[in-house]
Amino acid sequence: WTLVRPPEVLQQEPGSCPICKMDLTPMQTEGGEAGGEADGAGPAIRVSPQVIQRMNLRTEVARRGDVERAIRTVGYLELDPERVSTVTTKFPGFVETTYANYVGQTVRRGDPLFEIYSPELVQTARELVSAQRYAASLRAAPEDARRRADALVEAARTRLAYWDLDPEEVLAHGDGGDVRTFQVRAAQSGVITQRMEGLEGMSVRPGMDLLRIADLSRLWLTVEVYEDQLSWIDEGAEVMVRPEAYSGEEIEGRVRYLEPRVSTATRSVRVGL
Repeated sequence: WTLVRPPEVLQQEPGSCPICKMDLTPMQTEGGEAGGEADGAGPAIRVSPQVIQRMNLRTEVARRGDVERAIRTVGYLELDPERVSTVTTKFPGFVETTYANYVGQTVRRGDPLFEIYSPELVQTARELVSAQRYAASLRAAPEDARRRADALVEAARTRLAYWDLDPEEVLAHGDGGDVRTFQVRAAQSGVITQRMEGLEGMSVRPGMDLLRIADLSRLWLTVEVYEDQLSWIDEGAEVMVRPEAYSGEEIEGRVRYLEPRVSTATRSVRVGL
């Protein structure tokens, strides 16, 4: 039952309009029957085929499921900060021989990167050899004397360990304590992404950024998303990336973060995957 004006007044039984107090009249369906229903699910709404064709209407059966959105945008591959290591020294010295000679060179964990001469390391290595010889000569001495000799050996080994050098490797590298240069090795496998120019022959100080090694087995993807598309994206949401450079390939991932600011130039937000 409905009233012609206002049309928003609807009720299931005859009665008066609560607004104007006029009597309600039965609502007619396309078939001419009052209160017509579609399969008992409620009032039927029928649209003529001509209207459907002009409006290009399409229908689909309602179902439960995840809502997917396709976003076409620009992305950038970036290094994973947790898989990048900086090669530096904890002691001063002079680089004499380099094995990592160019950006893009592949290295493995433990590979020598360069050899360095450091007077402090040479002195400590000689002290270690002398302390070991002294301790070996006191095997028949009283316990206190042996304990003091062993303490000298341990002190020299500890200083080398603080400089990230293996005492056993230092002893094997030198003959009778005559050690001149020491090898600095890669702490991880990867590709050299940065190298200081003129490294060979350079005087280096502790903390100088000499080399950088990056593991490229896992990269981060950062994409630009326009501000009116942000409502489709949440942190932790699953995404499927289809790069144009690799036709047919699909990469699964999750949204790691959304930057809290919008670029004033592009009106977009950087989203990390």
